[in-house]
Amino acid sequence: MEHILKNQNFDVEIIETTIDGDGICKIDGFVIFVKEGVCGDFLNIKITKVLKNYGYGKIEKINKASKYRIDKDCESFPYCGGCKFRHIEYAYELEIKRDHIENQLKKISGVEINVNSVLGGEKVVGYRNKSQFPVGISKTGDVISGLYKVRSHEIIEEYSCKLVPDIFNQILFLIVEFCRKNNVPIYDEVTLKGTVRNIYIRYGEKTNQVMVCFVLVEKFENIEVLVDQLCKKFKEIVSVFININKKNTNIILGDKFIKLYGEDYINDKICGIDIRLSPESFYQVNRGQAENLYNIIRDSSFIEKTDTVIDLYSGTGTIGFSIADKVKKVIGIEIVERSVLDAIENKKYNSIENIEFILGDVDKILSTFKNNSEDIDIILLDPPRKGCSLECINSMLEILPRKIIMVSCNPSTAARDIKLLFDGGYKLDNIFPVDMFPRTKHVETVVLMSRVQK
Repeated sequence: MEHILKNQNFDVEIIETTIDGDGICKIDGFVIFVKEGVCGDFLNIKITKVLKNYGYGKIEKINKASKYRIDKDCESFPYCGGCKFRHIEYAYELEIKRDHIENQLKKISGVEINVNSVLGGEKVVGYRNKSQFPVGISKTGDVISGLYKVRSHEIIEEYSCKLVPDIFNQILFLIVEFCRKNNVPIYDEVTLKGTVRNIYIRYGEKTNQVMVCFVLVEKFENIEVLVDQLCKKFKEIVSVFININKKNTNIILGDKFIKLYGEDYINDKICGIDIRLSPESFYQVNRGQAENLYNIIRDSSFIEKTDTVIDLYSGTGTIGFSIADKVKKVIGIEIVERSVLDAIENKKYNSIENIEFILGDVDKILSTFKNNSEDIDIILLDPPRKGCSLECINSMLEILPRKIIMVSCNPSTAARDIKLLFDGGYKLDNIFPVDMFPRTKHVETVVLMSRVQK
């Protein structure tokens, strides 16, 4: 728009809030995205960028605040790349997420269905049971650790995350202070020199057990002294590991783990099942909401006592364990060896007989079931954010289970996979969103599909 120029000011009304927590307004029909704008806000904004079809603006003054706007409760917001909704009421955040799922479904899959309301979490702070914090050097030369600023590798100083248990922040503070006082060499992504790269912490909510893992290029000289200080101050720490990562990569964990202290794992409990977690084990970061999600599957009419279920991307087996008493048999398939070993241990620990685990690539293993004499009634899958491969989809369509239950953390790839399954003869029965990640842009969904009878 020729009459909309950078640095101009306009009085506007925000008519929508995006999944990124930004507002949308229109000036003579031209769309402007406004950082931290909330639907219902009346604002004075300054234009910061104008492109061909849309522009960007920032808030200069709030003339009248939206009824959904709240005071920010975190000094790192919105600079941190984690939270997107710390300026918005939680109930409205859930509406935004539901609308986003429905819009993605209609836009990408073309399949129309009314998405259920998002099941909100009881805890919107301190709910994460796992987090990884990069360690670096500030501009003034101090050791710092926290999360990166949005779209950067610059660590936020004076950082204290609202999404993790407070003990994570306390542990991080002690480690940073030790590194400062003892001149521990910190890894530099530019020079590729130094030792300490990341601090990885996980927590068993039901047991109060904590595991600390140092991601290092190599073991540093006085790390045992640091571990001793940590374990004396925090009795919750039952396990300490080193992970060795020498590669010039953004991937956090390397392949080698070395135990420095305590147990090989920590324990937790979900849906009445005791779970052992090693450093590599996949486990939903929000235990309470994961339990609610699993109960949606358990309580649905989709599963029957006579069903044989294949559980794809089964991790440590938590979803399979949660439904084992409701079905005839569960077969888990997982590529991460440590997760499969943990799943087998969890099976023995809980005396669950009707579940087995296969180590291997999901695409390759699933294809072997095409000509299997055993009838597969349900395929249950919880794929990574990138969704299913075409090979996986094709194998499912050849096996033709009666039902497909898909758990997804990415509405876009879920919509794409739903479209492929829809075209392959399945109908979409229901979608139950679960807010596994309050205050962030992410949301989990349970997708229920059944084979169309011909």
